[in-house]
Amino acid sequence: MKSKSIAMKRLIFNVIAIFIIYILPGLNHVACQFMDDFKDGDIQTDPMWLGNTEHFIINNQYKLQLDAPEGGNSVLYTQFNAPDSIEWGFYFKMDFSPSATNKLRVYLLSDNNDITKANAYFIEIGENGSQDNIKFYKSTNGVNSLLGTGSPGIFATEPASGYLR
Repeated sequence: MKSKSIAMKRLIFNVIAIFIIYILPGLNHVACQFMDDFKDGDIQTDPMWLGNTEHFIINNQYKLQLDAPEGGNSVLYTQFNAPDSIEWGFYFKMDFSPSATNKLRVYLLSDNNDITKANAYFIEIGENGSQDNIKFYKSTNGVNSLLGTGSPGIFATEPASGYLR
């Protein structure tokens, strides 16, 4: 079991799993709801996920799981119309201790699927050392500004997991 964990760490070394929620400009006042619990076992339809879909699977527990063939960036996103107010909730689990080069980044809202140019809000977990916490950022034209942080060290050990709501 230990060798499987080490192999998984090597596989996802330098991977930033990015889950981008992309909204179309000007449509942010349409009342709607978006939810995907992955119970259909499919990321190709209802809703259709885009990006590096071949890097992700729905596992036996109907959870989205990174399954990239090698280290690097893996991106997955879908489009939806955001209402005036919104609530986010999702579970995540990283079977490794996060670092600055091996982290999770979740974009909650973005006006562009090119994150280097986006106006967006995202959370990030992973930094060097033992102070790993959750950080909340605003991105303006791809320039990131830290808005808030969680408790230091809360995600410093493996597995790093939690439910964000």
